[in-house]
Amino acid sequence: MRSILVIISLSLAAQAAISNSDVSEMVNKLQSSIDKLEEIEGKINGNIKKFTAELLAHTEEDNGADGKNCFLNLLQEYKQKVNIMIDESIGGYILSSRSLINDIKSSRLDESEMEHTKHMLSKEGSYFQQMKNSIRFMLDRIVADEKEFHDTVHKQCCKHD
Repeated sequence: MRSILVIISLSLAAQAAISNSDVSEMVNKLQSSIDKLEEIEGKINGNIKKFTAELLAHTEEDNGADGKNCFLNLLQEYKQKVNIMIDESIGGYILSSRSLINDIKSSRLDESEMEHTKHMLSKEGSYFQQMKNSIRFMLDRIVADEKEFHDTVHKQCCKHD
């Protein structure tokens, strides 16, 4: 009987070590994705600043103060639309990843939830694929909105075209 208890104890200890390893792996994957998302967000914001600065300079050069004022009026709606998309997509995944990290670290998830989370974060799981699809969709929308904003500025704020 004593040897059976020793075997069970060793078995449980081995499972706990695996669980700790799994927890670390899941947390690392999620933190890595947060870091990448923050990097993507920074690049998007940098590209938007560059795009709008160049378009403002062109509009002001083409139509002076009137062009600049027209541009600035249109800019607010464009920025608001893009910022909402970024917040909902990237911000949403950052928030959910941080919440998941907290749940994993705090042991709020029971064994079946941990197994589900482990699978969801694995190569066979869907979390990161859904994230990639969402980011791609958001980027496509931003590109389309950028083109629309560019065309609107040219039609309404520039003398030529």
